[in-house]
Amino acid sequence: MAGTETKTVELTVPIMRGDTPVTAVTLTRPAVGALRGLNLLNILQMETGAMLALLPRITDLSPPEVEALHPHDWVNLCSGVTGFFAPPGAADQVEALLGGPD
Repeated sequence: MAGTETKTVELTVPIMRGDTPVTAVTLTRPAVGALRGLNLLNILQMETGAMLALLPRITDLSPPEVEALHPHDWVNLCSGVTGFFAPPGAADQVEALLGGPD
């Protein structure tokens, strides 16, 4: 069912939630409602403002937790989000073009 696909991203620098370290974040494929008020092009370009608004909607992170992410983890999460918008089979096509494993 559309809207239920998830991806888990392991954090290289855990963030603290109280006394508990958060070491992984699960992204949920955004439904149209989660995109309300956002510019899709800005999301696909991983524009900071758009992602700051979207990530709390599709993860269990609060806005302050999103803002506290290490830049490496930020890029990994944003890349995971943009991957939800790729057409089916796109990863296989890219691998074939780049001469990936058979």
